[in-house]
Amino acid sequence: MRGYGGSSRPVGKAAYRIERLVEDVVALFETLGARRRILIGHDWGGAIAWHAALAGVPLDGLVILNAPHPARFREELRTWDQRRRSWYMAFFLLPWLPEWLLTRGGGHPLVRDLKRQSRNLPDDLLETMRRNVTQPGAATAMLNYYRANILRIAKAAPDLPTIECPTLLLWGERDVYLSPALATGNEPWVRKLTVHRLPGVSHWVQADAPAEVNRLIAEWARAEGLAG
Repeated sequence: MRGYGGSSRPVGKAAYRIERLVEDVVALFETLGARRRILIGHDWGGAIAWHAALAGVPLDGLVILNAPHPARFREELRTWDQRRRSWYMAFFLLPWLPEWLLTRGGGHPLVRDLKRQSRNLPDDLLETMRRNVTQPGAATAMLNYYRANILRIAKAAPDLPTIECPTLLLWGERDVYLSPALATGNEPWVRKLTVHRLPGVSHWVQADAPAEVNRLIAEWARAEGLAG
């Protein structure tokens, strides 16, 4: 994902609009010469995956980890519970202050916050996240995902097209950012939806419960004829 890790960091919010991020998905599939197109995404990766499917990108399967369908997110934002959980999204729209908060102390306060969310996050992963966010320009690039998109996603129309490909939604229920209610009520927008809720698992579901996540994806892929 552009802006993260060692990927390029274009300057300006426009480079991080959801349409550009979907174009990245298309380019990756084409560059890799994908024989089968199964798109798996978590958090912003999940948001991009939803929008890729909604934009008509040809997919054989879609797997979403703790990321709400945009229309379902719009519905849930009417509740005070989700508004309370989403306060940080509005904060991230401010200039410079969010960058300072994420990078202060060499990123160690961010690591401590992540550890409070889950004791299962590996130390090497946390160190990678700390190192990545403190690279020059990295925090701004990451925050530009919110600054370029969040108000538009929050206003997503309820009459979005139905996603036709088989879709698996995995949801860690100890998500401090997204209500567990978001794992329900997605059927109007997805033709063939399988949902698995993971009690006691945090927002960082693939790192918090990797064996369970891998097992559920493998079982779903076999059931849908997408394995092998």
